[in-house]
Amino acid sequence: MKSFCYILFFMCFIPIGLIISCNNNQQVFEIAEEYVIPRDIDSNFVDYFKNDSTGSMVMFNKADSTLAFRNLADMSIREKIPLHGVLKNKSEKRYFSRFVVHHRDSVFVQYRNHIYLLDDKGRVFNDWNGASTSTFAGEISSIAPFTFSGKHLYYPITGMYDLLKPDERKQYFSQVQPVASLDISTSEWASLPLAFPEIYQTGDFYLDVVPFIDHYREALVVSFGLSDTLYFYDTRNAIRFGYPCISKYKEKPVPFDTDSSSNMIYHKRYDFEQFRYADIFVDQQQNLLYRFASLPTSLHQKDGYTNRKAKDWSLIVFDIETKMVVAEQRFDSREWAPFVMNADDGLLVWRMADRTADSIQIVKLKYQHQK
Repeated sequence: MKSFCYILFFMCFIPIGLIISCNNNQQVFEIAEEYVIPRDIDSNFVDYFKNDSTGSMVMFNKADSTLAFRNLADMSIREKIPLHGVLKNKSEKRYFSRFVVHHRDSVFVQYRNHIYLLDDKGRVFNDWNGASTSTFAGEISSIAPFTFSGKHLYYPITGMYDLLKPDERKQYFSQVQPVASLDISTSEWASLPLAFPEIYQTGDFYLDVVPFIDHYREALVVSFGLSDTLYFYDTRNAIRFGYPCISKYKEKPVPFDTDSSSNMIYHKRYDFEQFRYADIFVDQQQNLLYRFASLPTSLHQKDGYTNRKAKDWSLIVFDIETKMVVAEQRFDSREWAPFVMNADDGLLVWRMADRTADSIQIVKLKYQHQK
């Protein structure tokens, strides 16, 4: 399950069956369903929860500090889980970051460096402090999603170093292990024996340092923004495997000019012009993995200068059985916002092309095997 942040509240279901056309690139995803969502400034941080034959969209609502389960079949709210045991006052709501719904009575909520395990009534069963451990160098990330498998929570780590200094960058990337695990049965933290790829250890980069993770059976899957390799870490046997998962749109990364770190115009242009890998989504049903790629995108369009709000992006389809890339599709950010969430039988994506002032559209995409 994945989470992403956008404004929404109410959804209505519209079945649809058509194929996406994305600027004549390879068409490998089919729109299976579509949801129209009125805008609501109080709801964000979304997750998907599968229970029996039904699915729910789970939303954090800032106004009443609850997690609302909305049935995708008829859009009714099944239940709400209050978060008053976690968020004590209004000022704390802005620090609420992530949550993962394991079962209806087992919800993991992250607030800053704290993780809470709640039941369906919002009662706190247990809590852990990621900042109080000396097991790893850094903090658990509030940016990249965490995941739960077996009895372990897995977290990307963000560094506590001044990465503007080349010497500290080299030290950080050569020594720090960027993924940590929490055994919820013993409350013990551990750093996984995973190292940053060599491209980071040159000291030429200091952005995009937090990896993205998901799990496939007993393996943890790790994606680094600058690395073509997709890493599978066998959590039972502590063995790491790496496989190429390369975008056809990849361009060689350009080192960030640290002397321009305070120049916001440089920041924006650098971000748009650089290629980066990002999130990963495991399709357990089809034994596939979808790797998100943020593509080099020009701020200058044919009709003159256009201040785009997001970069174009693609989804790389990786076959877990054959360990090979089988397809990739590009998405124009003016039609498709780069917000993707993993459902049990597809991906949920925010569609921009048909948005209105008071609503947005979420579509469920399914990969179609190529003949």
